[in-house]
Amino acid sequence: MRPYQLWHRLRLTVTALVTTLVVPAVANACPVCFQSTEQNREAFIITAVFMTFMPLALLFAFGLVLRHRHQANAALRPVDSSRIPDTPAELP
Repeated sequence: MRPYQLWHRLRLTVTALVTTLVVPAVANACPVCFQSTEQNREAFIITAVFMTFMPLALLFAFGLVLRHRHQANAALRPVDSSRIPDTPAELP
Protein backbone atom coordinates (compact mmCIF):
# COMPACT_ATOMS: atom_id res chain seq x y z
CA MET A 1 0.00 0.00 0.00
CA ARG A 2 1.33 3.41 -0.95
CA PRO A 3 1.89 6.08 1.72
CA TYR A 4 -0.74 8.47 0.34
CA GLN A 5 -3.34 5.65 0.33
CA LEU A 6 -2.53 4.87 3.95
CA TRP A 7 -2.78 8.56 4.86
CA HIS A 8 -6.11 8.85 3.03
CA ARG A 9 -7.50 5.77 4.78
CA LEU A 10 -6.33 7.01 8.18
CA ARG A 11 -7.84 10.45 7.58
CA LEU A 12 -11.13 8.88 6.50
CA THR A 13 -11.21 6.64 9.59
CA VAL A 14 -10.50 9.55 11.96
CA THR A 15 -13.17 11.70 10.26
CA ALA A 16 -15.74 8.90 10.57
CA LEU A 17 -14.85 8.35 14.24
CA VAL A 18 -15.04 12.05 15.13
CA THR A 19 -18.33 12.42 13.25
CA THR A 20 -19.80 9.43 15.06
CA LEU A 21 -18.83 10.90 18.41
CA VAL A 22 -19.88 14.50 17.70
CA VAL A 23 -23.22 14.05 15.89
CA PRO A 24 -25.12 12.63 18.91
CA ALA A 25 -23.92 15.58 21.00
CA VAL A 26 -25.25 17.98 18.38
CA ALA A 27 -28.54 16.08 18.26
CA ASN A 28 -28.86 16.39 22.04
CA ALA A 29 -28.75 20.16 21.60
CA CYS A 30 -32.15 20.05 19.86
CA PRO A 31 -34.59 21.57 22.38
CA VAL A 32 -37.63 20.10 20.66
CA CYS A 33 -36.38 16.51 20.80
CA PHE A 34 -35.13 16.25 24.37
CA GLN A 35 -36.93 19.02 26.24
CA SER A 36 -40.35 18.67 24.78
CA THR A 37 -42.23 21.30 26.70
CA GLU A 38 -45.36 22.88 25.30
CA GLN A 39 -43.51 26.15 24.69
CA ASN A 40 -40.80 24.39 22.65
CA ARG A 41 -43.34 22.49 20.56
CA GLU A 42 -45.24 25.70 19.89
CA ALA A 43 -42.07 27.52 18.86
CA PHE A 44 -41.12 24.63 16.57
CA ILE A 45 -44.52 24.70 14.85
CA ILE A 46 -44.44 28.48 14.42
CA THR A 47 -40.94 28.31 12.97
CA ALA A 48 -41.89 25.48 10.60
CA VAL A 49 -44.93 27.42 9.37
CA PHE A 50 -42.83 30.56 8.92
CA MET A 51 -40.16 28.71 6.93
CA THR A 52 -42.85 27.06 4.79
CA PHE A 53 -44.68 30.23 3.83
CA MET A 54 -41.77 32.68 3.55
CA PRO A 55 -40.60 31.48 0.10
CA LEU A 56 -44.19 31.48 -1.11
CA ALA A 57 -44.67 35.02 0.18
CA LEU A 58 -41.47 36.15 -1.56
CA LEU A 59 -42.60 34.62 -4.86
CA PHE A 60 -46.02 36.24 -4.49
CA ALA A 61 -44.43 39.64 -3.75
CA PHE A 62 -42.11 39.25 -6.74
CA GLY A 63 -45.14 38.50 -8.95
CA LEU A 64 -46.97 41.55 -7.63
CA VAL A 65 -43.99 43.78 -8.36
CA LEU A 66 -43.74 42.43 -11.91
CA ARG A 67 -47.47 42.91 -12.44
CA HIS A 68 -47.33 46.47 -11.10
CA ARG A 69 -44.37 47.33 -13.34
CA HIS A 70 -46.07 45.82 -16.38
CA GLN A 71 -49.25 47.81 -15.74
CA ALA A 72 -47.28 51.01 -15.18
CA ASN A 73 -45.32 50.45 -18.38
CA ALA A 74 -48.50 49.72 -20.35
CA ALA A 75 -50.09 52.91 -19.03
CA LEU A 76 -47.13 54.99 -20.22
CA ARG A 77 -47.26 53.66 -23.79
CA PRO A 78 -50.73 53.70 -25.28
CA VAL A 79 -51.08 51.54 -28.36
CA ASP A 80 -51.55 53.45 -31.60
CA SER A 81 -53.51 51.05 -33.81
CA SER A 82 -52.77 53.09 -36.94
CA ARG A 83 -49.06 52.19 -36.68
CA ILE A 84 -49.57 48.43 -36.39
CA PRO A 85 -48.81 46.83 -39.78
CA ASP A 86 -51.43 44.53 -41.27
CA THR A 87 -48.98 42.28 -43.07
CA PRO A 88 -45.36 41.31 -42.44
CA ALA A 89 -44.34 43.03 -45.70
CA GLU A 90 -45.19 46.41 -44.18
CA LEU A 91 -42.67 45.98 -41.36
CA PRO A 92 -39.76 48.47 -41.49
